[in-house]
Amino acid sequence: MLTSLLLGAEERYYVRDLAKRLVLQPTAVSRELITLERLGLVRRETEGRRVYCSMNPAASVLGELRGLVLKLGKARSAETEARP
Repeated sequence: MLTSLLLGAEERYYVRDLAKRLVLQPTAVSRELITLERLGLVRRETEGRRVYCSMNPAASVLGELRGLVLKLGKARSAETEARP
């Protein structure tokens, strides 16, 4: 989930849509988002009955986390291509 949020850092996501996209239960996504919000990485906004989330641009580690996700993605791609 964090990877999806980091790679779409400028976007905000409706929690139920994010759950569908990640093939997870909305309650599991909500619990994880609450944890990420407590860590200061995610912002949650409520509009009516809908809850939206996005990365917190004020999070001091945002750039580093995004860099790590991108590096890991490249490493996995290279590893997959190297397999016979």
